[in-house]
Amino acid sequence: MRKFRLLFLLLLFFVLLCCFGCGAQPQSKPVAKPGQCTINYVTDSQRMKRVTFSGGYLRSSPEMLNDNIVAAALNGSKGIIYGDRQIDNVEWAKVTTREGTTGWYSVEPKVIDGKKVVLPLNIMEKTYSTTYPQIGGVAENVAEKINEEIKNYLSVFKYVVGPVGNNLHCRVTYNKNNILSILFESPFVSYRIYPTEDVNNIEFWENVKKYCFVSPLIADAQPTVLYAERSDLQYGLVFDLKTGKRLSYQDFMLHKQDEEVADLLSKFGDDASIQSENFYITEDKEIKVFVSHNGMNTGRVALDLTSLGIKKF
Repeated sequence: MRKFRLLFLLLLFFVLLCCFGCGAQPQSKPVAKPGQCTINYVTDSQRMKRVTFSGGYLRSSPEMLNDNIVAAALNGSKGIIYGDRQIDNVEWAKVTTREGTTGWYSVEPKVIDGKKVVLPLNIMEKTYSTTYPQIGGVAENVAEKINEEIKNYLSVFKYVVGPVGNNLHCRVTYNKNNILSILFESPFVSYRIYPTEDVNNIEFWENVKKYCFVSPLIADAQPTVLYAERSDLQYGLVFDLKTGKRLSYQDFMLHKQDEEVADLLSKFGDDASIQSENFYITEDKEIKVFVSHNGMNTGRVALDLTSLGIKKF
């Protein structure tokens, strides 16, 4: 009888073990719906003090001497602060610029009402965060193609914003019918200095210009650098989820409508241009392509092409 009772208890234990398991089980990965993909968002944050330069120079030491100038600090550009101090009632900060140049910075003295005045530094403590997607739930080779293109964009983003950083927001604007649309949004970068060596490297610079709008480059007093008043990193990507191919806005148009598109572009000025792959699709199936221009608000602006007629998808 005791053996029967022991056998019954052991059997009951194994039944309960099978029903409830030995503990918490790992959650299964999300499964993409047919014609869609799964998306894992990655977010990085950085909280630091940053200074907005008001002209003047970076210096090798916290003194205003003619022989300690390291580089020019363009009015409106930014640097990241590693430390600051007061010396003879003048506020100094040790900073690194977007270009990776480190030095000491203070606002150049100004004469106001006949008196020399040194204004305080324009310092702001802020968190910059970057968000980007990692794609899964589709064929491995398709995911690799899409993630590689995202990686290419991020490499240019990091190059342009440098150690100072910038906010980067990512939205998946369409993920149906074997089509994936991604939109990157980021505030424009003011007065970014680019080494002449980078600009003259045709392959490298063409890759930068593929993902980032750079306003006309201006020569500085230093022959080794050029600067752009605005660098705009807003960008759209659309993919075929069956093949991983990058699509262009023409793939969605009912007819070849170059003249109609050119007419819409002309409203942004003679120099307005588009890249056929730099566009995105909204959840309402609107086709929006980014226009690059040097008008009053230089940079990129989204142009809605839906009214020209699009295919069903």
